[in-house]
Amino acid sequence: MKKIYTLLVIFFLAGSSFMTVIPLLSLNNLKALSGNWSGTLTYLDYSSGKPYTMEANIRVAHIARNDSSLTFSYVYPKEPKANEVDTLTISQGGKYLDGARLVEVKLAPNKDFELMTESAGTDGNDGKKAVIRKTYILK
Repeated sequence: MKKIYTLLVIFFLAGSSFMTVIPLLSLNNLKALSGNWSGTLTYLDYSSGKPYTMEANIRVAHIARNDSSLTFSYVYPKEPKANEVDTLTISQGGKYLDGARLVEVKLAPNKDFELMTESAGTDGNDGKKAVIRKTYILK
């Protein structure tokens, strides 16, 4: 009887590790992003080893012909050569944002919204493997 009880406990513990909630995303979650935003971008400067912060403006627009995509126009006033336009697409089923796996979605009672994605990539001038983690916060 003791062996059966031990097996049941092991089975329960092993089974519970697979019972994770997979966050889902829809365009409705991101509609409030549409518009013009200003702020800063901070990244690690590999030359100095210190964080570098610069002005960053973003214009977000829904692509009318596509129910699952938004365009992000990035404008860096002091570094215009870095300006770019990107399209973010929510996967069918809402488990990925632009090919990156959705790992967390939070909606606060005051309607603040936060989501985090992860994807494999490279970082640095030497092409080291890295996990690219992006956090999107809407307040």
